Amino acid sequence: MTAIHSWQNYALSVVLCVAIILIICALQKFMHARAIHAENKTLNGLIIVAILLIFLYVYFLLLIFTSPLEPVHYFIVISLIIAALFVRLAANANHDLAVNLRKSKALEHYYATHDDLTGLANLSFFNDQLEKILRVSRREYDEFALLIIGLNRFKVINETLGYFVGDAILQEIAHRIRSTLRKTDLIARLGGDEFAVLVNPVVVQGHIHTISKNIAESVQEPLAVEGKPTDVGVSIGVAIFPKHAANSVELIEKARNSLIAAEKQGDSIVIYDAKTTDGHIEDIHIIGMLQRAIQDNQLTVLYQPQVSLNDEKIVSAEALIRWQHPSYGLLDPGSFVPYAERAGLIYEINLWLLKKVTGLLIKWHHKSIDLPIAMNITAHGFLNKEFQQELNTLLNSQPWLAKMLEMELTETSSIDNVSEIHESMLKYKKLGLTFSLDDYGTKHASLEYLKKLPFDDLKIDQSFMVNATTDEDSRAIIEHAKVIAKQLKLTTTAEGIETEEVLKIAKDYGIDKGQGYYFSAAREADELEFQLK
Repeated sequence: MTAIHSWQNYALSVVLCVAIILIICALQKFMHARAIHAENKTLNGLIIVAILLIFLYVYFLLLIFTSPLEPVHYFIVISLIIAALFVRLAANANHDLAVNLRKSKALEHYYATHDDLTGLANLSFFNDQLEKILRVSRREYDEFALLIIGLNRFKVINETLGYFVGDAILQEIAHRIRSTLRKTDLIARLGGDEFAVLVNPVVVQGHIHTISKNIAESVQEPLAVEGKPTDVGVSIGVAIFPKHAANSVELIEKARNSLIAAEKQGDSIVIYDAKTTDGHIEDIHIIGMLQRAIQDNQLTVLYQPQVSLNDEKIVSAEALIRWQHPSYGLLDPGSFVPYAERAGLIYEINLWLLKKVTGLLIKWHHKSIDLPIAMNITAHGFLNKEFQQELNTLLNSQPWLAKMLEMELTETSSIDNVSEIHESMLKYKKLGLTFSLDDYGTKHASLEYLKKLPFDDLKIDQSFMVNATTDEDSRAIIEHAKVIAKQLKLTTTAEGIETEEVLKIAKDYGIDKGQGYYFSAAREADELEFQLK
């Protein structure tokens, strides 16, 4: 009986030791969970319970070794092992909860400080880090540089090819910029197509230009967009602390002014220079005023009649946008459209003009006045998805509008997606829309566009017509334009007919239509309507 009794004591002791080990492991889990989630007061109570249980289990272990076994001892040991298992499960649950909570907070912090699309630091985190680096640099007398990076043609690509393509481009550009930097440098996405880099510290003279050059070369490597190599273009504005600015606000302002200077001058990199850079602050002011002008309905449209040179009767009109500025009066498009294009506001203006012109055409149609109207738009603007959606909606509801609307494609920039424009033009020509090449001969590859795109009309720029009476070269260009138009079976329109002498030259060369002050200045829609009656 003594042997059996010793064996039973030993077995129950092993079970209690296992229970004690479970409780100790549970205690470790509780302690780790409290270290993660210190504000959870429940964990403090659970830790105390676990410690008390350990002392209790040790007491029963000593009791079993020193006392004869009773049936109640078996019941107590079984209860204790079950309790130990429950404590261990509670410890695991609390530990997992604390770990998941820490992960959740880490993710929350990550998403609060990083850009969802690119994974780069966001504007908020960038501003915090900028202030920290400023404090350290002041204390250590170090230099660091701020680079603000803009993608020159991203808005065009994003508007014409869609946001999905635009997002993919931003992700690739972010990867390229990051790959050129050191671990100590910080890259952030400020929003839209703008990135910022904090180069910290500046080690040697020329270091900034080398890093900027590496970034520019990396970004300018052609991207494969829909199977075609595309260069988004890049401009970089640079400012250095403390050389150019005493605080973060000044540093950002100087870097942004340098970026605007780079965009305007066509340079990839501009390092801040007070003499050349601050002059571009006016650009920011104009863009800001233009944004308010669109919101406050300060834009207006005048209409200039286009006359058949055979009988000098009005056969169409051109819609000319103007800015009715509250301080500077009526401004021509040349004084604000370039800023609208740089700021990406041109797409909003195009939509506004389309609605304005088609609204007038519908109003006149109800009055039995059927006079075609031409509106100016860049090729990129015409491909804009929102513009084409609005145009499709209008043509679906009022199919007759197509024959009353003419698109004058302007040559403000080189056309790098000719095949897409060609396809789009053909689609709308089938509906009755007509297309004119505006400002022929003044910019870019006019002949190349005429060869590759299905235009209906060629508009000879007013600069040639105005000088035609005294300049042989201008007359040669007019004659050449007429010959080209005849070969391509296009009609011709001459701008800038301001005198009878110029009118005679246009007629002598066989130009089909003309417009200019000789016939009529641009006027309000109601005045033109009265003239038509």
